[in-house]
Amino acid sequence: MALALDPTGANGVAVRTLDELKTVLDGVMLDLAPVYLQPSRMAPQYAALALTYMQDQGLDLKALRGGLGLSPIGQKSMAGGGAVNLPERLQRTAEAASWCAEHAPGIKVVSITANAPHEAGGSAVHELAFACAGGASYMRAFIDHGLTPDQAANALEFSFAADADVHLTIAKLRAARRVWARVADAFGCSPEAQGMRICAITSSRMLTARDAWNNLIRNACAGLGAAAGGADSITVRAFNEPLGAATPFARRLGRNLQIMLMEESHLAPQPIRQAAAIFTRRSAIAWPRRAGSCSSRSNVAAACLKPSRRAGCRTRSARRATPMWRNTPKAARR
Repeated sequence: MALALDPTGANGVAVRTLDELKTVLDGVMLDLAPVYLQPSRMAPQYAALALTYMQDQGLDLKALRGGLGLSPIGQKSMAGGGAVNLPERLQRTAEAASWCAEHAPGIKVVSITANAPHEAGGSAVHELAFACAGGASYMRAFIDHGLTPDQAANALEFSFAADADVHLTIAKLRAARRVWARVADAFGCSPEAQGMRICAITSSRMLTARDAWNNLIRNACAGLGAAAGGADSITVRAFNEPLGAATPFARRLGRNLQIMLMEESHLAPQPIRQAAAIFTRRSAIAWPRRAGSCSSRSNVAAACLKPSRRAGCRTRSARRATPMWRNTPKAARR
């Protein structure tokens, strides 16, 4: 369950104290329904409140799953202003990752917001490059702080945008796993730690303010692509988001859409997600190379291009798909 917190209540649930957080999570069984905090400028404070709440409830932290939503690189990239105070923030994030690795290994400390380049107008390749560069930066900071490569990799989760292009979304999520497996292998992670936890968020830039009801179809296509691509969790935006604050009716439709995809369309089983991605296999093979070229400044290109048989990634030339019109008889083209 994704939880957005904001002290003003403008961009999430208004929480300022531990008592208010207890009110929000009243009745939520954290051992059955993991809570993942969304990245925000107050993420360090909310992470401390969340850990304190878990301890006060007497829960076994080693058995819990969830996320703290720390994202110093992502928040800095969206706010701008250069890298001022970024090393200090990375140091504090590494300390939180070290504590969680010892006391709560199932908690994801960092959320890499790869959907930020998408909302800024970037392509799928830019998302993959941002995810690789950000993940590699956190891996270096955590390893320098004393964590093992496996512990550093297990502290990360990735957020990608899902839009109305179903096949593009499927291919992007499949390519992201291939890219990250190579990066993690370059850091010396074991095959078990080379996996990627993906949180798919329906795109905001695809929504329209005019005829907002059409956004329901766009959100349905985005949710279908995210589920078929194998996302671990999906967040569906309210269809009336471009018009202002989401109404209870819009939030209910977003929730029901996820239930329909899971219960009625049967997109949850793993074999169905694998079969649905057959059409996009060529794109998933070709994109890691393009993402590596976009993130060469962060020394991620070498990791992306390094062959890794343990991760199941083989280097092969990407063949261009033949346009459909070339296979069409000349008489039918006229």
